Amino acid sequence: MNIEEHKRDIIAISSLLIIVVAITLLMLNIDGKAGVYYVRDVFFYLNNALFYAGYDIGLTNTRGLSPLIPMITSIFFRMGFISDFTIMAVSSSFYILAALGMYFLLRLRFDEVLSFTGSMILSTFPLIIVWVTKGMLDIPGLCLSIWAVYFMMLAFRKDIKFFYIAFPLVVLGFFTRYTVLLMVP
Repeated sequence: MNIEEHKRDIIAISSLLIIVVAITLLMLNIDGKAGVYYVRDVFFYLNNALFYAGYDIGLTNTRGLSPLIPMITSIFFRMGFISDFTIMAVSSSFYILAALGMYFLLRLRFDEVLSFTGSMILSTFPLIIVWVTKGMLDIPGLCLSIWAVYFMMLAFRKDIKFFYIAFPLVVLGFFTRYTVLLMVP
């Protein structure tokens, strides 16, 4: 790989990551102080994470929820990070990956500047910003959908073996948010 050849990509990706990580840390700081204060579903996800971590909490009516984010959160719960902040951090990490995935997806068709701009538009869209650190499943579902579409496009354009990555991402997206499956058709 020639660094000089990909210099503009490296600058665009670095700038994108710096901005998106700064937004994420700012939002985590704000929401970390306030906590999970109004979203009832997040408490269900936290209860499922506690259940997956091995804590018997006595709630059985939330077992039909999407399991991926509570499973990831339960890993951190087992390490001792039992807090509502944990699910907010897990959810917000998908925001960073979504911005990066959007850049790569747009880069299949556009130059570095347009790809960076499109990814920043997605990342700073008010509807997205509101849910970055709330611990909900919307941003992780979006992230996995973007990466699944990216690898599907690579499979159609370059090598069919990229379907081996795209299909598990669709499955993970489905287990994150069931409506992700609607993107397949």
